[in-house]
Amino acid sequence: MTATAFSHHIKLDDFLGSRIAQADNIQPESLAPGQVLVAVDKVALTSNSLSYVIGSQSGLMPWLDVFPAPEGYGHIPCWGFGDVVHSNNDQVPEGERLYGFFPIASQIVLDAGKTHKGGFTDIAECRAGVAPFYNEYSYVRKEPGYAPEFENNMSLFRPLFATSYLLESFCEDHGFLDDADEIWREPFDLMNGRRRRVSAGERAEDLVHRTAIGRATCEE
Repeated sequence: MTATAFSHHIKLDDFLGSRIAQADNIQPESLAPGQVLVAVDKVALTSNSLSYVIGSQSGLMPWLDVFPAPEGYGHIPCWGFGDVVHSNNDQVPEGERLYGFFPIASQIVLDAGKTHKGGFTDIAECRAGVAPFYNEYSYVRKEPGYAPEFENNMSLFRPLFATSYLLESFCEDHGFLDDADEIWREPFDLMNGRRRRVSAGERAEDLVHRTAIGRATCEE
């Protein structure tokens, strides 16, 4: 970890304004039972990161509640990696490398609950309003096919798989997919002559295509 803890805050009334807040490093003895202290290693700051701020302010989902910030500021959540440096939870070993939702900061305390062999869920009250997968942290070194040289790619693209399903669910809830037929929901595999499951990426691509068609129809 850095010699002094820091965190980045964005001004909610002017996204061009921000500040770096500094403080003393969190001490292990301050951890409550079940908590773990994580040193944030890297995060992916993308346009999607800013959409969490905009979406939170519009009432879509309270992403800004995940990492509380001082009045008038927001703590932008990003996808990335961190390492458990201190653990006050018998089920979370120190040294584990995590993938999940992190702030732009040097360290973060997580309330590790619902632990399992592949990771845990942060059960902090402030995170209750977001979809469950935003609160999940994975032990990436235990995942099949994990390769540290691809972490930057994972930070960018891995969230899109889960987000594509959320987007589909949102559109269905609001009636945007009323014309979706059974073939789209359960695509037919012409090679094998049977229905097949589709990947999140395929669903996202098809959803974008259908949305574009719907927009063109409305404009006509």
